[in-house]
This record gives sequence, C-alpha cells and structure tokens, in this order.
Amino acid sequence: MRQAERLVRSDAGVAAGADAAVAAGAVFDARRIALRQAAPIAVIGLLLWFGWDRIAGLDTARIAEALGAVGPVQWFAGLVFTAASFWAVGRYDAVVHRLAGTGVAEAQAVRTGAAAIAVGQTLGLGTVTGAFVRWRLLPGLGLAGAVRVSLAVSLSFLVAWAVLAAVALVLVPLPLPVAPWVLRACGGAVLAVAAGFAGLSLLRPRWLPARLVAALPSLRAMGAFLGLAALDTFAAGSVLWVLMPDSAGLAPAEVLAAYLLALGAGLILTTPGGVGPFEVALIAMLPAAGEEQLLAAIIAYRALYYALPAVVGGIALLRGPAPAARSVRQAARAGLEPLATAPHLPFLLDAVIEH
Repeated sequence: MRQAERLVRSDAGVAAGADAAVAAGAVFDARRIALRQAAPIAVIGLLLWFGWDRIAGLDTARIAEALGAVGPVQWFAGLVFTAASFWAVGRYDAVVHRLAGTGVAEAQAVRTGAAAIAVGQTLGLGTVTGAFVRWRLLPGLGLAGAVRVSLAVSLSFLVAWAVLAAVALVLVPLPLPVAPWVLRACGGAVLAVAAGFAGLSLLRPRWLPARLVAALPSLRAMGAFLGLAALDTFAAGSVLWVLMPDSAGLAPAEVLAAYLLALGAGLILTTPGGVGPFEVALIAMLPAAGEEQLLAAIIAYRALYYALPAVVGGIALLRGPAPAARSVRQAARAGLEPLATAPHLPFLLDAVIEH
C-alpha cells in the first residue's frame, strides 16, 4: 500500500509539472501575441499621420455639445440593447460548455462568458485575457480548459461575424472605395463557403477524412452560434444607432451594416476595443452623419458598451468564483468518503481519476 501511495504521489508531481508547463506556455504565447500588437499600433500611427489635418479640424465644442444632447431615453435604450448584447455574448460560453461537456452550469457559464468578454474587449488581447478571466471565475476548468473555451468562443464568433458581414455587403450599399459588384461578389463567395460547410456538417459524406468529419460542428451548433452572433451584433449596433442625433437621418440598416464592417476592422487589427480602426471606418462609411456628431455617438457608445461592462466584469473578477463554480470532477472528489475496511481506497481512486 505504501508503494502504491508513493506511485500516486509521483504521478501527482508529474501532473503538477505538466500544469506548470502549460502555464509557462500560456505566458509565452501571451508575450508573443503582445509583440504582434506592434503592427496594429503602427497602422493606427499611420492613420493618425495621414489624417491629422482632418482630425485637427474637428470642433471639440460641437462634439461636446452633441454628446450633451443625448437624452435620457437614448441612454436607457442604449442600456437595454447593451444588456441584450451581453446576454447573447454569455450564451456563447454556455453553448461551448455544453458541446465540450465541461459540466459547468448554464447560468454560471453565461455570467463567466459575459465577464470575460467585458474585460477582454476593453483590455485587448481578448482571447488571452478572456482565458485568464474564465480561469479565475471557473477554477475547476484549469488553465488549459479555460484557453480551449476562450479559443472556441473567439473562433466561432469570427466565423459567424464573417457570415453576417457578407450579408451586409450583399444587401446594404455603403460608400466604400470598391465597386459595388465586387463587394457583392465577395459577400456571395463567403456565403457560398458557409453554405458548403453547413451542407458537409449535415450530410457528413464518407469520402471526407474521418478526423475532419469528427471536427465539423453540428448544424444545430452552427445555427446557435450564428443566431447568437446576429443578436449580439444587432443589439450592439443598435446601441450606436439610438445614441445618434435625429438630425443624422441614417437608416438602421445602414448603421448596422457599417457597424459590422467597422467591428471587423477593429478585430483584424486587434487593438483594445478596436480603438482607432473602428472610428476611422465608421467615419468613412457614414459621412452623412457628420464627423462631430458621429464621434459624440461613438463616445457615448463606448461609455455604455465598453466602460460600464468593464466595471461590472472587473467587480466579478475581484469577487472571484462563486461557491457553486466547481467542475463535475471536483464535486465527485468532494463526495468520496473513506471506507472503514480500506481507508486508502478513496484516495487512490481519486488520484487515478485525477490522472
């Protein structure tokens, strides 16, 4: 029995070393990703350099006046749309946890996902930051599990965003420096690829490699991610639209389409909150709104959709995990009780399960 205990302790040491290696690898990846921020920062610098005359010509007094003209009804409507968007954001995590079989309760997954996105979108490096937030609030997942959930959420949203942006390019004309037929062709190509993957997921032909077939998400999961992304981006874009002055005279479809594409500019350049590319893209695609009025609406939008959720997410992060935020494995471990005839048996079983 003592020999078995020594073996178990040895395995536990190996497992601890593996966890430390995973954590070290995560830190290394975070540093490498941080270095990649040099390119987006350089792009923003170039945009500021070439557009400095236009930026310097902005009337800050008019921006402040337009911001002060935002009424209580607009603020309340923006708050409602923000809550709807973050409900959908949290549901991403709930779907991923259900597909991965982590055993995390749905309500806890929604709260954790919303907090991770709220903090990650403000600090930048959303996938890495979100992984650490999820690890903090759901310690039972472990760092590796939190990273997998964070990656799955980020990739599924990017794919769903690409489909929604393609729909916007096909249906809504925007003043972009590209021929309209080129935009529609690009959007149609993205939709055709998405439809092809959906067909493969439904039919799962035998001529595909088995590993690829196994990796394809179900059609139901695809529909869930696409529907949640549509609700998320529609509500987030509506926050910006309701904060705009009535004098802008912009149709909701035009604002939502421009918002989707501007959001993509921020995602591609990976700046914290998309600051820089998001504003430049919106100003280019919504010239009828007026630069000062549009910037005032963007400032109000960032206060509601970034600053406020970041504060709420930060409070949740400081409070730490809820008492019920335990994995199924931890719950099973707590339920093991020593047997009168074999006091070391539960310990050994626990170690084997843990291994």
